[in-house]
Amino acid sequence: TCNGLYGGTAQTITVPAGATCTLVAGTQISQNLVVNQGATLIDQGANIGGSLQVNNAAGVEISGGSIVGNLQINGLVGPAPAGTGDSYVCSTTVVHDVQIQNIRAGAGQLVIGGGPDCTGEDPGNAFEHDVHINNNAVPVVIENNQGAHDFQDLEVVRDLVVLDQDRK
Repeated sequence: TCNGLYGGTAQTITVPAGATCTLVAGTQISQNLVVNQGATLIDQGANIGGSLQVNNAAGVEISGGSIVGNLQINGLVGPAPAGTGDSYVCSTTVVHDVQIQNIRAGAGQLVIGGGPDCTGEDPGNAFEHDVHINNNAVPVVIENNQGAHDFQDLEVVRDLVVLDQDRK
C-alpha cells in the first residue's frame, strides 16, 4: 500500500481510495500497480514488471520509467494533480497494450507525450503494442510518441486530439 512517498522495491503496490502516492525515480515493482477510486498517482520514473491499472482515480502524473504489462486507465474523475490541472503520461515505455477509457468531464484532459505537461529531452512515450482510446468526456492529447505497430492498431472512438505521431 502506498499513501505518501515511496521508493524501493515491492512485489505489488496498491494506492487506496482517496490517497496520494508518489513513487520516486528508480522504484521497482515486480508485478502490478493498482490506483483506486479517487486516488492520485505521481510516478517519477518507476519500473513496473506487470501492469498499471487506474480505476476511477482523481488523476495521474507518470513521467519516465517503464511498464512491462498493460497501461489501463479506466476512468479519471478529477481533480487532476496540481500544476496544469491535466493528467499525463510522459517519457514512459509500455511493452503491452495501452487502454484509456471513461474519463469523466471535469477530470481535466489527459496528455500522452506532449503539451506543456511533458517536458525534457524526450517527452514522448514508446508504445510496443496496441493503443485503444474510447468513451472519454475530455480530450486525450497524443503527441511525440513512437509505436512499434505504426499506430495501425490505434482505435479511437470519442474525443481525441492526435498530433504529430512518430512511427518506426
